[in-house]
Amino acid sequence: MLLGPVWIAAVVLAAAGAGKLLRPGAAAPTMRALRLPAGAVWVRGLGLVEVAVAVAAVVAGGTVAPALLAVAYLGLAVVAERLRRRPATSGGCGCFGRSGAPVGVLHVAVDAGCTAVAAGAAVTGLPSVTAAVSGLPAGGAAHLVLVTAGAAAVVALLTVLPETLAAARRTPAPDPRVHLFGPTISRRPSAGHGAPQAVRA
Repeated sequence: MLLGPVWIAAVVLAAAGAGKLLRPGAAAPTMRALRLPAGAVWVRGLGLVEVAVAVAAVVAGGTVAPALLAVAYLGLAVVAERLRRRPATSGGCGCFGRSGAPVGVLHVAVDAGCTAVAAGAAVTGLPSVTAAVSGLPAGGAAHLVLVTAGAAAVVALLTVLPETLAAARRTPAPDPRVHLFGPTISRRPSAGHGAPQAVRA
């Protein structure tokens, strides 16, 4: 029952780690805000750890790997909460190799939810990828498609949605002089429509 959600959480963490490996500069401001080493080597090292934990949770299963996944997400939830309370770093965390998504309550909630799911899997145990796929119909093809779609939805939830909401808040209020069918255009009276005529002597 927890297999799908745990794999989704693992794929999302792997995507975050891959983003740090490919574009470490996006997460550098966050590392500096947290008073951590912000060099490319350190950021890539963190990304490599995230990818390794995610791969272990899916491939190895068991109890240790999901526990490490839970610890990773717990740390991300704490970081997200700290960033949410610091307006100076509200521009984004750079978790996925991009820094445009502001950190908010949504990030904290998703990280906390992934923590709970991974912790539950650590208690009950998780099958390895070989055992899981062999026990699913059609070799687990449908399961893998759903996991991929779910992970993509979570990434979009953490990046596209906050960016869209932030852009909507930055959009200026509409001009009250602009109506539904276009701006109001003031017309000056023409010579043949009520304009004062010159009086001949």
